[in-house]
Amino acid sequence: MRPLSFCVAVVSLGSTALAQSPVLHDIGPVTPGAAGSFAMAVNARGDTVVGFGPGTSGSDLAFRWTLAGGVETLPGGNAAFAVSANGSVATGRGGLAAIRWVGLTAQDLQVAPGGTVAAVGTGISGDGMAIVGSATTNQAFRWTPSTGSQWLALPTGATNSGASAISAVGLMVAGSVRTSGRDHAYRWSDGPSGLDLGTLSGGLSSVATAISADGSALAGYGDTASAAAHAFRWTASSGIADLGTLPGTVDSFAFGIGADGSAVVGYATLGTSERAFLWTPALGMVELSQYLAGLGVDLTGWQLNRAQAISADGTAIVGYGVYGIHTHGYVITGLNLGFCPSILIGPGSATACSTGSAGFSVYAAGAASPLTYQWQIEAPAGQWQTLGNDPGPLPCGGGAHAFAFPINSPSVALGISPCPGQNGLAQHINVRCVVANQCGTATSPTSIYTICPADFDCLGGLTVGDIFAYLNAWLAGDPQADTNGGGLAVQDIFDFLNAWFAGCG
Repeated sequence: MRPLSFCVAVVSLGSTALAQSPVLHDIGPVTPGAAGSFAMAVNARGDTVVGFGPGTSGSDLAFRWTLAGGVETLPGGNAAFAVSANGSVATGRGGLAAIRWVGLTAQDLQVAPGGTVAAVGTGISGDGMAIVGSATTNQAFRWTPSTGSQWLALPTGATNSGASAISAVGLMVAGSVRTSGRDHAYRWSDGPSGLDLGTLSGGLSSVATAISADGSALAGYGDTASAAAHAFRWTASSGIADLGTLPGTVDSFAFGIGADGSAVVGYATLGTSERAFLWTPALGMVELSQYLAGLGVDLTGWQLNRAQAISADGTAIVGYGVYGIHTHGYVITGLNLGFCPSILIGPGSATACSTGSAGFSVYAAGAASPLTYQWQIEAPAGQWQTLGNDPGPLPCGGGAHAFAFPINSPSVALGISPCPGQNGLAQHINVRCVVANQCGTATSPTSIYTICPADFDCLGGLTVGDIFAYLNAWLAGDPQADTNGGGLAVQDIFDFLNAWFAGCG
């Protein structure tokens, strides 16, 4: 079986299907006069691709390609292997360093400071804020701006690890761990726990190279009883499933998986011959060039060797092949693989005053049918209530209500008034979004809406100005100054000050 490769895919943000017939776009050379390119990953909408290729000096250069602007090199980089949801953030390597690019600004992730150990970023979350990869010390790492680079925990008895990809919301990581000299596909979860995915029937080793948006499905490859390598797809319900190989080939390797886990791409080999494949439950494994030819895609002059990634909305596949005499990266756009919805970036938490509102957004991907959005709050505990444009009453009574505007939108303003009986203290409400299309539904991770009555002037944050604003309202007999709901009294002032000192946390 082949060793773990850094040719991995990432799933990222988007929900818009391109209304066009499928088209193959030639990435071309990275710089004029150079030999070619290798496309490694694609953003959610299929309009941004990253990868690498030789420069005119012979050294590899990292690149970002966009449908609108073509190729641009990423400064300080030799290769890019993963790209964020909107295509603005990428990761890969430059020299010995794992690199994160935000636009055209490069950042050394300081995986192993000192320049004696090489590292590479191979996976990125939908928002570009979490990166995973591997170092030549045979250790997998995870990086965020707040934590910096941290080694992923090894299970008992394991000696080595490598990380290939991270789920869209950044909570699960795909890769492998080595125990007793054998690699096993592995999934790290958010926390110390992890899961050994096992091996194919009769096989001894496996590697996970790609992960779905929510981490529930992984793809990779492993050896079989015949010592051939076969692509696999893993889910909790089916376990590790052998995807077989193309007719006339011996080995197959999976490197990309759809956001909803329903499609896998990679390549199959016979000797030095490589042929890109697409696998779905309905199609089984098919040669990508034959599938595209059936859709009317013009492949004149092309031999598609590898497929590396699928866009999260199922409209694009990227990889590389031979065009003329050189290897060129490609992206096929205008596909419709019929993906169910997937959450790529969940809503963040937000705080608002009692009479204010807070913005929430979710980023999802799905098939060509329109996505619908239902914003919900948990009220009471264990029960989810769908919000509408008009304020709806909350079960806690006392005039408490909540609304979402506009409805059926990925970005909304939520307004929630406080429940009575809390004496002005901050209240925390769970928020989520349910996204649907004709294929199914997906539910976002839960975020928190904090109502902070002590932010009395509604300017955000707590300042002395809130105290003066409250006292002015109390002296004016404003019902809003009735902190404890028992009618205006001196006790309201003490309750407000107690809430102000307690803060909004």
